Amino acid sequence: PWGPAKGGGAWACETRDDGNISQTVHLLVGDTMQRNGDTGPVIPAVMKAMKPPAEIIEELYIRALTRKPKPAELQALLALAPDVEKPDAQFYKDLFSSLLNSSEFMFNH
Repeated sequence: PWGPAKGGGAWACETRDDGNISQTVHLLVGDTMQRNGDTGPVIPAVMKAMKPPAEIIEELYIRALTRKPKPAELQALLALAPDVEKPDAQFYKDLFSSLLNSSEFMFNH
């Protein structure tokens, strides 16, 4: 979380998720994202494995959010995913980057 709990407990509902501009910019274009999203080993590894889109999407969700995608999330992404015969690393880079920049990721990590 971005800020400490205001109360005496460590309840998730008491934490703040309002990051500042510096934190937001770092997550969007900082070296952490460049290493992990754009040039990191994750996307090349999943592309090399030649898995079906559903398995790649599931793996990216687990890596970023430590959970599988909800059925509606998976269906929406599968509608946008490239064909198995024509894999597109950019789609998966964009997905992974969006997961790492999501409020769910920021709150949990």
